[in-house]
Amino acid sequence: MRAWSRLNIKFIGSRNGGRLNLNVSGIYAIVRVGELELKREKIYIGSSINVAVRWRTHKAALNSNRHRNNHLQYAWNKYGEQKFHIELLEIVENKNELMYRENLWIYALNTGDSDRGYNKLVADVNGRTIHGDETRKKMSLNHYDCTGKNNSFFGKTHSNDTRMKISKANKGRVMSIKARQNMSKSQPKGEDNHCSKLTSNDVMEIIKMLKDSHPLALIARRFNVSSQVIASIRDGKTWRSVTGGAIDCEKYSRIKMTQKRADEIRILYSNGTTMTDLSKMFNVGTSCINKIIKNQRWKKENI
Repeated sequence: MRAWSRLNIKFIGSRNGGRLNLNVSGIYAIVRVGELELKREKIYIGSSINVAVRWRTHKAALNSNRHRNNHLQYAWNKYGEQKFHIELLEIVENKNELMYRENLWIYALNTGDSDRGYNKLVADVNGRTIHGDETRKKMSLNHYDCTGKNNSFFGKTHSNDTRMKISKANKGRVMSIKARQNMSKSQPKGEDNHCSKLTSNDVMEIIKMLKDSHPLALIARRFNVSSQVIASIRDGKTWRSVTGGAIDCEKYSRIKMTQKRADEIRILYSNGTTMTDLSKMFNVGTSCINKIIKNQRWKKENI
């Protein structure tokens, strides 16, 4: 019994010679038979508004060894044209339904499986197509190491026109909350992230310095990171596993100088930090730094 006899679709007929009229719009199967003519070994499912024309096109491409389906081409070369014939599976008068009906047959006969058919794609009944298991394995192997010179795009650049198209396609796109959460979960956190310059102990010390109202630039310089990194930790955007969220601390203000900061300025200056760098760290003028160093302001004896 034919595999498609289980479907609720009437089978039309087969053609080995010239008896079957194929000048119709519908779904066809290119069948490879085994040693026994009645046994169908593998099938290729296709659709066309004129099956006869499509069959001639297939044979011309296969005989000239230039068919786009390399699986079918290999079998044609191996077994010969005499082992293949076409069968008309279904007449589809509505041309807009051709692709849907083709996908239905591919799904029903499972011709995307390399052991059963020659179709490169597996389709579901809704017309959505996905690559078969065999194809996905080959794609996985081909992309296993696609870095550097192994990447097909190595040494190439997108044209300005392509860049504009990519930019236009991505503008206005907003990721769903679920997508963002999945991306966040997939990213290594804290010290496990190979790009991280900080450790959990560093972050704990940064938290202490922030609560002591140290300026961001001073903390950033000490840990060799940017002020934005420190600000992100303070605002709870990064290192939440350590901070638990935004840090409740008084943000550093330019107009606020304390005795503790003045003493830090003197210590840093004695250790070789220039007045210009100190000015940037504490967000004050060099004249203010100069007066603190000379003990004209925030004098040591006032401690």
